[in-house]
Amino acid sequence: MHATGLVYVATLAVITTTLYNLIEAKPLCEPCDNRLECDESPKEMCMFGEARNYCNRRTCAKGPGDRCGGMYHQYGICGEGLRCTSSLHEMGVNRCHGCSLLTLDCY
Repeated sequence: MHATGLVYVATLAVITTTLYNLIEAKPLCEPCDNRLECDESPKEMCMFGEARNYCNRRTCAKGPGDRCGGMYHQYGICGEGLRCTSSLHEMGVNRCHGCSLLTLDCY
């Protein structure tokens, strides 16, 4: 009976810690202070177009074969004509699949 109680307490601690980490997880971007800040152009030229990140800032879209998705889209958002999916040979890794409507490059 005593060992069962310890297993119960340990399981409860793991579940509580996991839930706390999920609740406390925050995006990697800073929210905009105002609309002008949100509408600032990305610093680099965006070969595959632009997208809005989780914090509503303009950012360069990802291209064919680029890593994408993740919690709060931390790895980026795919450009037009592409979708963020995982392939069978790279389980758990999302990549932009399809053809870019801007460059016609495909993955």
